[in-house]
Amino acid sequence: MRFQLNAARSRSPRFRSAPFVFLLAASLGAGAACGSDSKPGSHVVQGTSDHTDNGVVSVDEAKIRGSIEDGTLAVDVPVTSLVDHDATGTLILHLVSVDGEDELGTAELPYSLAAGEAATLSASLAAPDGIAEQADLVRFSVRVDDGTAKSHLRVTRSLMYVVPLLDLRVEGPATLHPGRDGYYRGRVTTKCART
Repeated sequence: MRFQLNAARSRSPRFRSAPFVFLLAASLGAGAACGSDSKPGSHVVQGTSDHTDNGVVSVDEAKIRGSIEDGTLAVDVPVTSLVDHDATGTLILHLVSVDGEDELGTAELPYSLAAGEAATLSASLAAPDGIAEQADLVRFSVRVDDGTAKSHLRVTRSLMYVVPLLDLRVEGPATLHPGRDGYYRGRVTTKCART
């Protein structure tokens, strides 16, 4: 089979690149128009920001965990000593409304740590009323501070992140053997259903 090129019907390379040039010019123009005249790095901070340590101990905010059972909120707070000698003291655990205006309860978290030692401090508070589903947890936060007026340690975490909503359990053989099928059973329960 032979193909014949008809010079009258072929387009020059100049016209094939015209849409590309148009799109490039339009995207550069849109980028310039969408720019901002605000100062680089400017942001608004409202309220008091978290500070995870006070020079003596630090709190691992991401690992604060809790559970709600029988109307009681149990909270575990992981801490680490930052000093090269024994450290003792007390942190305060607060259960507060999400806006921080209402304090629903407090508990002391005493600690006694060797140099560089890590530990988990535990306390229990009365759980807030009306927790039946995930949406209810966002109305509350836990706050850990060192109990002073100008607290250098202050960590606030939403109760939605502190209380895991789902409990996943997987059951099955620990070892699989060639030629044999392995069967596993998964079970998911909600923590709110057991409150």
